[in-house]
Amino acid sequence: KKRPVYFSYSLFAGVDVDENGYNDIAVGAPGNDRVVILFSRPVIHVDLSVSASPQVINTTTPSEAHTNDSCNDNGTRTCVTVKACFHAYGVSTPEAIILRYQFEADVDYSGAKPRGRFNKYKGNLKIISNTTECIESTLYLKLPIYKQLEPLIVSVEYKLSPKMTVSKKSALLDIFDANQARTEVTFTKVCSDSLCESDLRINGIIT
Repeated sequence: KKRPVYFSYSLFAGVDVDENGYNDIAVGAPGNDRVVILFSRPVIHVDLSVSASPQVINTTTPSEAHTNDSCNDNGTRTCVTVKACFHAYGVSTPEAIILRYQFEADVDYSGAKPRGRFNKYKGNLKIISNTTECIESTLYLKLPIYKQLEPLIVSVEYKLSPKMTVSKKSALLDIFDANQARTEVTFTKVCSDSLCESDLRINGIIT
């Protein structure tokens, strides 16, 4: 199709044509006696927070907080509960918002294999607009833990479920919101501080 003559010669953005709470843009093309309407779409904002319990792992003894066999496994592993809370809100957004989430363990780890794995690492979460929903997943850590000076970083990221994007007028996630959040699990260290930086000094006397 040919471009309308004098397209964008005039613009007007003061009317909400489809009454969704957002002003739409009318673009004039006087050469063809036409007006093109660019519809604005609702924007969904999501605040995400991630926490881990326990935050510090005692690497010499399996976590006493988990005594069931499914976690302890005769002292060969320990567990961390990771909690992700989502708060979704926006103007004229759908009443029910469905997010697809994913947990990832040992992000940015320099070793060959991750030191932990989740029992359930992805799924869908339904949130009523302007409310907060939280989910938990268990992170299993195999003992002994390698590279204990390096924290284990846990990441949770999200995107809209395909069910939310079936229409050209469907709501969108705010592109300026971070679509992931992180927390870290650290390990007890047998040194005087949490940094474990070496400070070796030699004093010698030649006689």
